[in-house]
Amino acid sequence: MIVDRRGGESIIFAPVSCLCENITEMVKTLRYYENSLKKLELPTPSAVLLDRQGGGYYHRLAIAENFPAIIKALIDQNDQELIKYSRNICGMGHGLTPTGDDLIHAAFLVTNRFSCVGKIFMDSLGPAVKVLAAQTGLFGGHMIEIGRRGLTPAPFSNFLEALSLGVKEPRIIKNMVEIGSATGFDLAIGMTVTVKEWLGYSLVLDK
Repeated sequence: MIVDRRGGESIIFAPVSCLCENITEMVKTLRYYENSLKKLELPTPSAVLLDRQGGGYYHRLAIAENFPAIIKALIDQNDQELIKYSRNICGMGHGLTPTGDDLIHAAFLVTNRFSCVGKIFMDSLGPAVKVLAAQTGLFGGHMIEIGRRGLTPAPFSNFLEALSLGVKEPRIIKNMVEIGSATGFDLAIGMTVTVKEWLGYSLVLDK
């Protein structure tokens, strides 16, 4: 649905697809944002996904062991493996939306937005994700569910759109990492890593 603001900028409530035909340009843009993140001090255990320090040892280990497996399960459309590994980090961390929940949100969101088959797969996971979301708190569970549906706060949606359009702007990262104490970092890292894996999958299919 689009609301006409009488000459102002339109507001789009539906998820915006980030499918891109120019994979090479998207890879360049992704590298730009990944390098931008690596230059920051990352106050979260999800930093391990970028080979950087941050957060406690236990959480770093759990993320390193389970998050790549979550992405693989999404690409393979393996619902049992997806839920299995998601449970291992669901609810893990501090705050209203723990790091584990933010990472799951990021992986679900990218899968919904960047792949037609991924969106169909995410649409089929409603009941399973509802059970998964009940494992964590109300806010964390909400993040997981809206990620499945392709919804996210504006700064993160803008990041995905920038990737698909090949737009490189420093404020994109700045706007994300200012959200919460670590949520912005977790989502930015989670989306970057997930997009990277989906792009690798696409490049393999193109060969």
